[in-house]
Amino acid sequence: MFRSAQKALQRGHLDEALTKLRKRFKRLASSSETQGLIFGFPEADELCREIGTRWTGTERDSRTPTSESLRVATGVDVYLVSTLYETGGHTALIGDLVRAGGERDAHLLSTHTNGRVSDVTESARGRTGIRRDRIEHCAEKSLLRKLEWLISRLESLAPDRVFLLHHPDDVVVASAILPHLGPDFVFIHHVDDRPSLGVHARNVTHFDLTPFRYHHCRTWVGVDSNRYLPMACADRGARPPEAWETRSGVHTTLSAGAARKFSTDYSPSYGETVACILEETRGRHVHIGPLPEDLSNQVRVSLEAAGIDRAAFHHVEQVESLWQAMKDWEVDLYVSSFPVPGARASVEIMGSGTPVIWHVRSEASRYEDTHMSYPGAVCWQDLPELRRSLRQANGPWLASQSRAARDRYEGVHDPQHWQSIFASDSPDPSHSPPGFEGYRAWNQAERFRDQWTRYALLREELGRPNPMEGKDWRAAIKRWLRRLIP
Repeated sequence: MFRSAQKALQRGHLDEALTKLRKRFKRLASSSETQGLIFGFPEADELCREIGTRWTGTERDSRTPTSESLRVATGVDVYLVSTLYETGGHTALIGDLVRAGGERDAHLLSTHTNGRVSDVTESARGRTGIRRDRIEHCAEKSLLRKLEWLISRLESLAPDRVFLLHHPDDVVVASAILPHLGPDFVFIHHVDDRPSLGVHARNVTHFDLTPFRYHHCRTWVGVDSNRYLPMACADRGARPPEAWETRSGVHTTLSAGAARKFSTDYSPSYGETVACILEETRGRHVHIGPLPEDLSNQVRVSLEAAGIDRAAFHHVEQVESLWQAMKDWEVDLYVSSFPVPGARASVEIMGSGTPVIWHVRSEASRYEDTHMSYPGAVCWQDLPELRRSLRQANGPWLASQSRAARDRYEGVHDPQHWQSIFASDSPDPSHSPPGFEGYRAWNQAERFRDQWTRYALLREELGRPNPMEGKDWRAAIKRWLRRLIP
């Protein structure tokens, strides 16, 4: 699958190997055949390790690093990223980790593997909690020179802990994960819907942030040493459940998320759903996040068809805090994004004590769609079910849902849990895994029969039990590989 990169490596052309590997992996990571199913490829991680090892083997003699440059500095954290975003959960996640680290000295190194180096705004820097003089960007053009820069900076900073928060196809970060550098590498599996380099790295502590991804990695991906790290975010306080007691029903609903979380091809469409909600509530629906023209038009057409005033739909491009938006808009009910739910958004909403209703695509995907929900949460699969749920949402029901949401946040997602893990010099990997019973590996395999065959092969190679053993998957394997390899 990565033959061209392997051949370049055999010839000793490391920059070419990096380029070809990144190009191939980027294609795999964006393929519909792998999204939501395959989280990584051991062959790709092994190639990165070999590239990094060869580079240090050929270049280190000329650089002759001293023992001083290889000494580990206690209390120093380095965060490796591909780029730093102004908005979104990625930058916020870095800030959560930095705050959990307490007094540790935090640095951020950005490889900019996309080739575009841009200034970090004060807003983005503030969200990370890292001092501006501790944030560095690689301006080198070639991937090999970026690798040289990154390894050099790691040796100079000599951290005792490195957090990997790179983009899926960042071969530079993956190739710099070398055992002899000294620090503890912590892979935060934040890109949880597509293949990512580093998932199968040998010398990292692998943290999964959501229950489904934890079970998925352990059951299918072959990462049997992963740890469950429940996603956390800073506590901004919650409205008291009593605020809902006197309400006669739902008036203000809200949805949030990136455009990709609201597909225009899905049924029911987002526009139809918004119209359905407003028909029942006769109130207002707020959308926070980018709204592409096709999605905006879909909402407009659906509202017009239902005879609903367009003013009932409020679009907000972005907010500083989704949590705070629940208070500012006095939201009665949060309608989770669909068909792709948002994990961090769910945590913020539950923390604010706001009732949530989750969408379920099918019975086979129920666990995957609702693994972030709180006990007793309501879900909907079609518009009639959504209507029934909205009609039952009186004051006492909303108050009970508010309590359940906040209880879930305090019990699982409070940032104090992270502080107990990351404030020490090395993260404690013994966090208790979730006791969820809803995940059924066989059901997942039945849903994605052909696509699972790649991991069926990998599991055999790794010597791990294969749930599909005994079935003849050879023809399916050949079909699947032909689709990926032209």
